[in-house]
Amino acid sequence: MFLKNGVITEEQSKYFKKELNDEEMPLNLLNTTGKNALEKMNALALLRLPIRNPQYYKLIAMGLSQGELELRLTKDFLEAIKGKENLSESSSIVMEKLKTSDWFAERKINEVFEEIVLSDLLQIIHRSSIRRINKKNPVHIYLYTDRKEWIERVRKSLEYPPQIYEKILNTSLYRFADYCNEWADKSVDYVRTYSKLDGEFFSPNQIGGKKFTDWLSRNMKAQEKKDYIRNVFNQHGLIVFQGENRYWRIGLEQ
Repeated sequence: MFLKNGVITEEQSKYFKKELNDEEMPLNLLNTTGKNALEKMNALALLRLPIRNPQYYKLIAMGLSQGELELRLTKDFLEAIKGKENLSESSSIVMEKLKTSDWFAERKINEVFEEIVLSDLLQIIHRSSIRRINKKNPVHIYLYTDRKEWIERVRKSLEYPPQIYEKILNTSLYRFADYCNEWADKSVDYVRTYSKLDGEFFSPNQIGGKKFTDWLSRNMKAQEKKDYIRNVFNQHGLIVFQGENRYWRIGLEQ
């Protein structure tokens, strides 16, 4: 499905196949063995949270705990005690610590669940080129979820400032990111085609006319967008700077 719809390329599809004579999993996702096929990738898109079957978290919690555990999901537990005036001692203890937003009614199981999902998320993120600590290129992680609390947990774990969280949640930047990549693609094609000398630079008007000139001038006024534009263009091997006359110039990175 992903190959058919262009989400991955034919070349990338081999990383999702397991050969019968191969003891390694193709990708280092949710496991500790694999081919490290993502270590040069500067961007990863996670189409969902790495959440496993509920039984997986229950079994681990049971192995780590003493005594009985409430194994029902929160919604099932609340449905079972609905309308009851007198709860059993064990149900009363569960209710004292219960959060309706939790997946599991038993707090101990939910803590195991949250720790494992966070660990899996961080393990996936560190399969990318972020693991190459001597590299200075930015790494973009796209997590498609409406569970914003997981983005906050990842932010805290990586010790990123709150502004990063706000930037991630700013959906107005999504289409802006598309424009950045589109203009970077057009710019690198133009510069490589028409550059005759090393260190030759071009104006946005030469590359994309008034439309590109206006777009670049407008977005370079905001520091956040300016940094993002420069990062994207740098990934394309380009530099963007202001000349002595304050006009923007674009050329190949030396």
